Amino acid sequence: MIKWLILASVVFFNPVALASAVDYKDLFKDAFPVLDDTVSLMDKHDSLPDSAFFSEDKEDNEQDINDLVDEALKMFHLSNLNVYRDEVHDLEAQIADEQANINEYRRKQITAPEESMLGMDNIPLIRTTVTGYKRKIVDAQQKIVLYRERIIEVKQRFAKALEEIGIKVTDDQLEIWFGSISGDDLINMRVVYDNIKAMAIELQGLTQKSGEDLIAAKRYYGMFVVLYKVVVHMQETFIKKVEGDYIPHMQKYQAEAQHNIKQANRGIEHKLGDRGILESNIKTNKLTQKAARLYIKILKSQADKVHVARKKAKGELFVATNTYKTVSLSHSVVSMIKVGLKQFDALVNMQAPDMVKFENKALKAEFMKLTERYKSGSP
Repeated sequence: MIKWLILASVVFFNPVALASAVDYKDLFKDAFPVLDDTVSLMDKHDSLPDSAFFSEDKEDNEQDINDLVDEALKMFHLSNLNVYRDEVHDLEAQIADEQANINEYRRKQITAPEESMLGMDNIPLIRTTVTGYKRKIVDAQQKIVLYRERIIEVKQRFAKALEEIGIKVTDDQLEIWFGSISGDDLINMRVVYDNIKAMAIELQGLTQKSGEDLIAAKRYYGMFVVLYKVVVHMQETFIKKVEGDYIPHMQKYQAEAQHNIKQANRGIEHKLGDRGILESNIKTNKLTQKAARLYIKILKSQADKVHVARKKAKGELFVATNTYKTVSLSHSVVSMIKVGLKQFDALVNMQAPDMVKFENKALKAEFMKLTERYKSGSP
């Protein structure tokens, strides 16, 4: 019965589009006031004193601008992309629960009776026989198979949804996005670019409708400048995470594995225990080291790409800010936003995920174990 319920949920699950017109409409409604307030702060920035004790100064205003940019970034993160990611995470959690159940059933099976006095394999809250636990284990294993099939199906829908917004990914890239500690960040960055581009297109339309109203056109272009600030802030946040958190954790796991290898070698040298077990431990820790090295390589590659993109984005932000202060014609604003839209596309392409090839299933499995170790906060 459970099996068919799970299958039914797969068949009748409605695929979710990455973004709809309603989503963008809501996003524009929520984000517009934040962008507008940021432009107001930008407009008064140059007139403020560099430092003031009893009144607002440039430093205070800059902090207010940064707070609004951070608020805008959080808004642009909102997307139906998260539905796919969350669904996979939920299924993975259910698999972990069933695996824990299997381990528990196997432990209880050791002391369980061969037969029940009432002739039943399983009496809830009273007694379960060896056969009853066998059936529980089989049921749990079947659930795991179905959950894994669900994960494959969700990932396929996710890949199709990405393709609809111009992103083609290989199976290995998809595994990295879902299975690495930076995967959520990479997905969210792509979401932000997509939503920012949609916002920029709306601003372009408003500018065109403003006609010769230069004040309104300049205001819209100011919001476009803020979008660049959001992009740079997002890139800097990602780099900080990778270089200040993700890579140090992988280096820590790598060092711990090396320490374990040294201890095992010392045990073999001094004949402190079963040589076969110690040699097996050395092999396992070497695999952990190899997986950690691959992980660090991937993370560094991702950070390097974002470093390059950030440098370009900061240059574009400088030009856009300077242009905002000197713009004199509304039709020039429309042209500049069009150029900016092309630049957003270029930034996305610069940060496309690398293709990753695992040498074997064991290395891939160890890679995923490191991901789970980080996410669970295990030492």
